[in-house]
Formats: sequence, C-alpha cells, structure tokens
Amino acid sequence: MSDKFYEAAAKAGLNFLESKDLKGYMDDQGFQDLDQTVLKLPLGTWPKDAKLKEIGKYHLLNVSQQNVTLSIILSNKVLVVPSSRIILFGAVHESVGYAL
Repeated sequence: MSDKFYEAAAKAGLNFLESKDLKGYMDDQGFQDLDQTVLKLPLGTWPKDAKLKEIGKYHLLNVSQQNVTLSIILSNKVLVVPSSRIILFGAVHESVGYAL
C-alpha cells in the first residue's frame, strides 16, 4: 500500500499495522503465558501447495476489494480528492478485474 494510504488512515485514526504489536498489547493488559504463531498467508496463486494456492486466491480477491473500498473512502473523506478522480480510479480497477 502507498504512503498516501497510510497517511490518510492515520488522519482518520486507523492503524493497519497494529496487528504486529498485538501480543505486546495483550501482555500490557496483563495476559500471561502468551504464545504467538505466525502463519503463512499467501497473496495470489503462486504457492505450489494446492491448499495454499486456494487460500492465496481468495486472499488476493479479499485484499484487492478492501483496498479499493478503503482507498476511495479515505481519498474522498480524508485527503479530499475530487470525486472525478475517484470514479476514474474505480473504473480502472474494475477493468482489471480479479476473476477466480
């Protein structure tokens, strides 16, 4: 994601990088004996493993749709990008498409 996206999210009070500190937040609240497990979550169909390939396919679709929606909202409400530019961005994204 671009710096503009994170800048707009910060202005809106959102932090999309908080999950990296989740264990620390829970520890600060008094939770004990915490374990952290990092799992592979592929983005796209590049894995050779069939299960990871399937997960990656749906993860790509999910992320691409979320990014467009969040980008449009943040651009319009926070960065005050003109609606005509946002509509163009949406049209370009739709023309690319993400077929399963």
